[in-house]
Amino acid sequence: QVANTTAVSTRLEAAYRQIVDDPAYVRWRFEREPVRSIPLREDEPLAGDAAAPHTLVVFSDFQCAACRLAHAKLTEVLVKYRGQIRIAYRFYPQDRACNKRFENAVGHRFACRAAAAAVAAEQVGGADAAATMRDLLFARQHDIELDRFVDWAAEIGLDRYGFTAALAAPAVAEHVAADIALADELEVKG
Repeated sequence: QVANTTAVSTRLEAAYRQIVDDPAYVRWRFEREPVRSIPLREDEPLAGDAAAPHTLVVFSDFQCAACRLAHAKLTEVLVKYRGQIRIAYRFYPQDRACNKRFENAVGHRFACRAAAAAVAAEQVGGADAAATMRDLLFARQHDIELDRFVDWAAEIGLDRYGFTAALAAPAVAEHVAADIALADELEVKG
């Protein structure tokens, strides 16, 4: 009886995955989502052409494997559709240190600090430094728990002391908190 139930459950799960992973279904579902206006910050560091007519707002977590893969694909999209799309990166760390939604979960223990490192890089070195740090954080995703953000900032040419001060500044934590609040408002799940 148990083996039969397990086999049926496995078949149902496979059938479900086949449906929800089908690109036609994903598109159908996406087209039924309400259009929402997401405000951009005045000083928003955008990837791609700042004058592009289309903006994609991406909420990410530097310890999330799917986010790393999405980042790589979005980098390709920016090249393929140069001048047509720009990307605003926002942070949604699945880390209870800064995200209440994950306070009862193990999550990604250094995702909040990694998001703060990306914001601090922007504050110290501008949009180009933010993009370089973002790429570096995704590339070194498996080393994030080493908490070597200050060393990585120096490696990409940022002032070690300025970055350390920015990383500890309340404005950086407020920036990440604002992104999390917006994601919650938009009902981002993860």
